[in-house]
Amino acid sequence: MQTTKRLLNTRAGHLLLNPPQIKPSVVGGLFLFLLSFVVLQFSSSTYLAVGTISNNLTFPSVNTTKSSFIEKILTEEKGILFTTQFIEDPTLEIGKTKILQEGREGKEIITFKLSFHKEILYSKELINSKISEPTMRRVAKGTKIIWRTINTPTGELKYWRNLNVYATSYDPNCTGCSNTTATGMRAGYGVIAVDPNIIPLGTQVYIPGYGTAIAGDTGGSIRGNVIDLGFNDLSEGWWSSKYTNIYLLSR
Repeated sequence: MQTTKRLLNTRAGHLLLNPPQIKPSVVGGLFLFLLSFVVLQFSSSTYLAVGTISNNLTFPSVNTTKSSFIEKILTEEKGILFTTQFIEDPTLEIGKTKILQEGREGKEIITFKLSFHKEILYSKELINSKISEPTMRRVAKGTKIIWRTINTPTGELKYWRNLNVYATSYDPNCTGCSNTTATGMRAGYGVIAVDPNIIPLGTQVYIPGYGTAIAGDTGGSIRGNVIDLGFNDLSEGWWSSKYTNIYLLSR
């Protein structure tokens, strides 16, 4: 027990009387470590300060103005009407038609470049044009004559064509009228005015309620399926303007 106590005292005395020696190299290293730490802290603070200042920097504003020149693209579309071709068909009855080919409109697409200055148009330039051609309409027109008969108060008559027309009446005393017709005939009862494109002049015609007449006159207002029945004096006439069927008796 005594030996143990002495050893402890001896170790304690050694520690007090002979403290460990710190080498100069260790002290220098410690100093350098502390110095680098201080420098690092200073550098970080400086960096943060500089960063704060840079965030507060302002730059001169740049004024941007909208151009007063504007360009726009304009596309226009126009339809192109198709034409109709009539083809005579001797196997088809006269007055009849048959569509051989349907017509189709064409199309033209035009593209322009429009230039504006202060919203005022000063230039229109064609930059593209595309055309789709129309398709012609083709129609067969009958020329075959088929004779038929009709019963009238004066007997049976043969006719080759039946037309529905609007029939009016006139006499030689009307404004612009005369006693002589366009074919040189005397105007009056039995002579009617027609459109020669529909009823050839000189054709004999039967009109129910009027009788038989000759297509021997024309008139400025007689166009298409319209006829004007001649009377010697309208005050004695009995005809009221109306639609009626007429029959062409001769050619």
